[in-house]
Amino acid sequence: MARLPGMAIGGIVGLVRRRQLPVLIGVAPEAASVPLKPVALPLAGGVAILASYFTVVSSWMVSLLAK
Repeated sequence: MARLPGMAIGGIVGLVRRRQLPVLIGVAPEAASVPLKPVALPLAGGVAILASYFTVVSSWMVSLLAK
């Protein structure tokens, strides 16, 4: 569950350091829409998980502790 925000941070770091990383010989360059997979999708998943946690689990815990 906590891996998705970390994957998004790792994707951002990879995109920032892209020019410094070694490139294999004979490998085609990546497409221009690279930020979608390593950054946008894990970040959206992480936000969705955190939002569901705050809306569902937190309200459940508050109602449980209020009894």
